[in-house]
Amino acid sequence: MNLLLPPLALLLLLAALVAPATAATAYRPDWNRLSGLTRARVETCGG
Repeated sequence: MNLLLPPLALLLLLAALVAPATAATAYRPDWNRLSGLTRARVETCGG
């Protein structure tokens, strides 16, 4: 196994690591609002 990754694979790996972190910090309020809406829907529907 070659330990030296091609630049493209290294960039893809970096993007795969950075994208979820930035998405989690950017959309955290939206996720809280969505989880609150789903919780309210479950409670009002008697679930």
